[in-house]
Amino acid sequence: MSTWQQGDPWDPGNPENRERTRRLKAELRTLLLEWDPIGVGEAPEAQDEYDGYLGPLLHALHDGGSVEAVGAYLVSVVEGMGINPRPDVERHFAETLVAWWANATSD
Repeated sequence: MSTWQQGDPWDPGNPENRERTRRLKAELRTLLLEWDPIGVGEAPEAQDEYDGYLGPLLHALHDGGSVEAVGAYLVSVVEGMGINPRPDVERHFAETLVAWWANATSD
């Protein structure tokens, strides 16, 4: 993870971007709950289940993480949960995340 650069409008570590980062985290949380590798996305009490991955994913995407790199991270996340990864599913979700980031940061 790199140190933040003053004036970088998309760096999630930049304190100048608190509101923007909150919005991005909320959108990413929604995406993670749709991916939902452990099947808890519908449970109201589990809406924060994947929040531990928000920061690492935002930083990876900000730092130009490729579909392959993000996909590899997602595979490691799933393996860390004790679940057999489905590389095609994780790759598809990585493609979704990279496209979401490009769209979300295009303004």
